[in-house]
Amino acid sequence: MPLPLAIASWLYPLGVVAVVLWVVALVDLFRRWSDLDRRQHSAWLLLIVLVPIVGSILYLTQRAR
Repeated sequence: MPLPLAIASWLYPLGVVAVVLWVVALVDLFRRWSDLDRRQHSAWLLLIVLVPIVGSILYLTQRAR
């Protein structure tokens, strides 16, 4: 059964935003490889991969500047 147009019209843009946010967090994490120790890097990587939206938002808001 297809989704109603009103719901489907919101799901696609939200999915695109979620994927972009996830990719930005992962790229930033790997660019800052030398700034973090092994435990911090592993913890952030697991959080971002296992809980993509929440993990990405937490990483991007809580990372050290």
